[in-house]
Amino acid sequence: MRVDPEGHKARAEERKKQRCTGIDSLEDDMARIWAFLPAHLAAACSARVDAIAQQVKTPQDPRTLDQVRADVFADLLLATPDKASAVKVELYVTVSAATLMGLSEQPGELAGYGPITPGLARELAGDATWRRLLTDPATAEALEFGTSTYRPPAALRRFVWTRDRTCRFPGCTRPSHKSELDHTIPFPVGSTSADNLGAFCKRHHRVK
Repeated sequence: MRVDPEGHKARAEERKKQRCTGIDSLEDDMARIWAFLPAHLAAACSARVDAIAQQVKTPQDPRTLDQVRADVFADLLLATPDKASAVKVELYVTVSAATLMGLSEQPGELAGYGPITPGLARELAGDATWRRLLTDPATAEALEFGTSTYRPPAALRRFVWTRDRTCRFPGCTRPSHKSELDHTIPFPVGSTSADNLGAFCKRHHRVK
């Protein structure tokens, strides 16, 4: 900064344009959410989380201060004090009915993350709106939704999202519900059906 102040200023401006957020899937039902921010904003965010955590932490609270900070961070992001401006967020969880009823311990799957323990799947089911997806009792494959229109109806979109889970491009992990639906055989030669639809993120849809 002292040797090349103008160069540093230019680099800092360029780096500022790269600000972004992301999520990294970890093991054991955990994940890391991060933000790449200008230093002063990152420092301010960290200071606010710490200040609130120090306020709410009491001697009777069994949580560590780090645990309180993490809970405060989530509360700040998910709080909707002004419902008129609140943004609705949906989580897509795929889990068998047997697991929900405690008859099976097969894991569920959280879109954008991956497999989750049956216990967490049942916990999420306690406060959720569920959409039933019927499967063939012999093969366990999801049943077909047929239509002759170009744009798939809501039921068909949810079907493909649930089936594909992520973008179909090799190595891409973008959740299917944040992707576009592509006709494998172009419409109208190819039908708008589950067999002819696949989820591709915008970038890989264009590449295809």
